[in-house]
Amino acid sequence: MTELYVEPFIGWRGWNINNRGRLCAVNSGWVWEPGEEVRALCSHGHTHRSPDKGCECGLYATKTFQKLQSNGYHVFGAFGQVRLWGRIIDTTMGFRAEIAYPHVIYLPYSDMRWVEPLSVYGVPVMLKNPYEGIGDKSAMRNRGGKKWTLARPSA
Repeated sequence: MTELYVEPFIGWRGWNINNRGRLCAVNSGWVWEPGEEVRALCSHGHTHRSPDKGCECGLYATKTFQKLQSNGYHVFGAFGQVRLWGRIIDTTMGFRAEIAYPHVIYLPYSDMRWVEPLSVYGVPVMLKNPYEGIGDKSAMRNRGGKKWTLARPSA
């Protein structure tokens, strides 16, 4: 059922990172600009409001990190949680939303160079092995065992 929500849902998605250090949608290449909510448009050329129950349009997110892993979207550069609001279609596979913005960004250790550029989104940016679970102690500690959040939201 399609509903309009004011309070955000939290979902999971993966992004590519372009050469300017901006998050990009994996399938469309759409750039998620810092400080700007992303609004879905129908990619099939329809003029209806997105997402639409009779179409496949919308901003996609899985409900769990495990589902993101099983879909293979955790290995494209960055992955993390997104806030979703506006019109939302809730399915067994995940969500399709009208509006989204990053909530937490995770990077593999090998992409540490992107921590500072991605901090412009004003959300936590953390290093994480994409093949481990979220919520275990490895998600909260670096290789030396110290607690970390490498980039903090801007004031």
